[in-house]
Amino acid sequence: MFIDANRIQDIIEQCESTDYMSKPLLTVREVAQELQALLDEEEACLEQMAKDYEAADAGRREMEEAAIEKELAMCGWPGAI
Repeated sequence: MFIDANRIQDIIEQCESTDYMSKPLLTVREVAQELQALLDEEEACLEQMAKDYEAADAGRREMEEAAIEKELAMCGWPGAI
């Protein structure tokens, strides 16, 4: 899991630089929403990576099976496809 540390640092800096006299305080809910958004983005990226890996793995298996079938056919193996 990789969450952009720069975005987390931005949230921290925003909290630290808030002038409490002139601006309303950042609420815990706002910080939680920002962090949840980061987690949601990361989850979406991981799901896409898993889909991409599955597709690549399926393609690799098809190529390997085709190579084996071709090799068997070239060798005249009994019962070859």
